Amino acid sequence: MPTPSPLRPHCAAVDRLCSWLPSQPGRNTTPAASTQDLERIMEVMSAAWTLGTQETYGAGLLVYHVYCDLSGVTEAE
Repeated sequence: MPTPSPLRPHCAAVDRLCSWLPSQPGRNTTPAASTQDLERIMEVMSAAWTLGTQETYGAGLLVYHVYCDLSGVTEAE
């Protein structure tokens, strides 16, 4: 299990892509999106992949975060 964080609520693997949040949203170089744009992005993301793909990617996120926790990588990093 990863270290508890409000950014990573306990949920099924299939829900992690849309439920888990980055520690620093907007860290990339793209312009800020409106709330409506972000909602649309999440809607499209949730429909873009099959359930099996969402489960696999979500499981990968869990493994990555557990690895980071065990290796002392901070949320910000």
